[in-house]
Amino acid sequence: MVLLSAAALAVAFFIPHRAAAIDRLEFPTRNMSNYRAWVTIQNDIKTRNLDSGWVEPGKWRKWWSGHYLTGSYYFVRFEFVDDHGRVLCDTKARVFAEYTDSGHVPDAQGYYQHGKCWIVTQDKIFPY
Repeated sequence: MVLLSAAALAVAFFIPHRAAAIDRLEFPTRNMSNYRAWVTIQNDIKTRNLDSGWVEPGKWRKWWSGHYLTGSYYFVRFEFVDDHGRVLCDTKARVFAEYTDSGHVPDAQGYYQHGKCWIVTQDKIFPY
């Protein structure tokens, strides 16, 4: 009986925190390079692609289909390609969607220069 009560208390403690998460309507990415980038956004355990598609050089794109939640982690992947479709560089970063009232996910900015690529988000560099 005590174990059941402890389990019920644990569930009651965690459910309000998750239920309080704001459903994110957008996840912005920016291609800060001179090359096209194929962007993929995955859940935290990399079992599901939530969004994917092209982001043109110097452009940004907002993603909606993943139903992004505050307080959650996501992986963002940038694959930079040349004019012939060959992959020049591939990089991933783990991004945290902070709890905010604004429903704003920080931009994930993908860079490619001099044969190296990286992602910057929340004013931090996250090579993965």
